[in-house]
Amino acid sequence: MGSGELKLAPSDLEAVFGRLGVQLLTDDGRLLNLNFSEKELPPETDAAHVDVSGDLPRSPAEWRAGSAREIERHTRGVCRRDLGEDQT
Repeated sequence: MGSGELKLAPSDLEAVFGRLGVQLLTDDGRLLNLNFSEKELPPETDAAHVDVSGDLPRSPAEWRAGSAREIERHTRGVCRRDLGEDQT
């Protein structure tokens, strides 16, 4: 499990804050489960603290590798390239 800050436009954050089952799909295809750890959202705020679980990287090397990936979007889905090697 991890934790972090979710930043969104205030209206978007207000729309999802406190909901159960909020998930985030990362650019590299990981599905993360987000649980809001705060009880209330201050008006017009653009950030909230979240506890994160799901498909988290298992090692520090995986955390760093995620920042080096290049993502190509196609009209029929997502094609991932990791440092020039196709992984479709």
